[in-house]
Amino acid sequence: MLTHKLPNWDDISQIKGLGLTNAIGRWMLEPLQNIGQKASNPAIHGTLLIFFVSLAACLVVETLNLKSITAAVIIPSLMVTFPSLTGVLYFMFTAHLYALCIFLFCLSVFCAQRYKYGFAASGVCIILGLAIYQPFVSVAISLFLILIVLEGIRGKNFCVLLKKCVEYACTLCVSTFIYIRIAKLIYPQMETTTYGGAGEMGRITLSEIPRNIARSYKRVLEYFITKPFAYLSQSSRINNIVICMLLLVLFIICVTRHHLYRKKYELVFTIFVTCLLPLGMAFVYFMAPNAPFSALMIYAYVFVYIFAIALAELAFVRLGSKEESGRKDLELIDIVGMVMITLTLTLAGYYNYLLDSQAYFRSEIAIKRVTNYYNRIVSRVEESKGFSYGERVAILGSFYYKDNPSPVEIYLFNDDEGLRELSGVVLENGLITTGVRNDFIRTYIGFDTGIITIEELERLKDTPEFDNMPIYPEEGSIRKINDVWVVKLCE
Repeated sequence: MLTHKLPNWDDISQIKGLGLTNAIGRWMLEPLQNIGQKASNPAIHGTLLIFFVSLAACLVVETLNLKSITAAVIIPSLMVTFPSLTGVLYFMFTAHLYALCIFLFCLSVFCAQRYKYGFAASGVCIILGLAIYQPFVSVAISLFLILIVLEGIRGKNFCVLLKKCVEYACTLCVSTFIYIRIAKLIYPQMETTTYGGAGEMGRITLSEIPRNIARSYKRVLEYFITKPFAYLSQSSRINNIVICMLLLVLFIICVTRHHLYRKKYELVFTIFVTCLLPLGMAFVYFMAPNAPFSALMIYAYVFVYIFAIALAELAFVRLGSKEESGRKDLELIDIVGMVMITLTLTLAGYYNYLLDSQAYFRSEIAIKRVTNYYNRIVSRVEESKGFSYGERVAILGSFYYKDNPSPVEIYLFNDDEGLRELSGVVLENGLITTGVRNDFIRTYIGFDTGIITIEELERLKDTPEFDNMPIYPEEGSIRKINDVWVVKLCE
């Protein structure tokens, strides 16, 4: 991905831009644009993405106070290969900034956990992160909830745990309020924005809260157990179910070995916070319940795997107590348990890697197909009698992969359909649609079709000459109508 340009529909149009920014509350995108290049350069932006996500992984390991080499290796590999990040890379024009957003949200929890008055710095990180990409706030919430669970298991006092939760919840709420006020100050019409549910952020009635909470839990349950997305292989689905089962076992082992069951308040509070974790991971569905689904929004689901490796480290660490000293059976359980969780998490990363590679491979084929298709069309236009460069060209006809597929929409693999559910991944249909067609031809074919208004296009379609034209590539499918060269791709 870093050495090949694999644009999707947005990246084609925004090769020198950022897309919507202030209108959807992402007012830090423009000030931070110069961190990378103003052009959508995969070598620069992709490298920066890996750098920021790697830093975020370091913060996760440090924040959760994990000591094992296993955790230090597995956590960054899972964070880099998780499918949502693959989707982010297809939006290469903002990929590096979205990765910076992940880093900022991890940094917010690190500051809150490490420093006595770190909540001020934490709040700044939250505001900046929200101003880049709001759905990633789930990263901060999930990391903090896991931190509290681990601290409870390690023996922290109930009052200390409750104080931390209240402080961070207040920081999160105050920071979100400040962010929304700034966003509306910069773009007062933001409440009327429908894109991505930006206009409804923070506008939740009391009656909607139970439904939004239920929806968030449902989304997480569907992804890992009941209704996984089509892009996940059967092996990946089974492995996710095994990891969820292991999570329950690991939690019970931690409670037992660290004697948390002897502390009633700490036990109840730790279980309660653990139950909040799915809500934290899918918090975007609570914050903006009517936002359309995007695989990019569920990046925080990666914390299911991180939670597993963190619990494993606590469950199988040698405590050095008298009742455990010399117990060969416990040593064997530790080894077997750590091997099992390491194996399943390694498989999770491997399956994600296979999915990522398949998406990139399939997209490259789609781009080559569409490029060759447009090259053939442009060549025919150039060969038309009387054509000269500078004249306007209208390529008309709308394809849809289900009802009216394009000639190049030929399936290669059984999982082609599943890849459509991974937001950002581009197949033939995403490149050949009318909305990006001219930009693709101008940028990647090197042929300028000229500027034609929507009204002019509609008038061309209504002419009897267009109605009587045959379909490309038949003779007569390219002709000049009202000083515009028209190519008829389909009815």
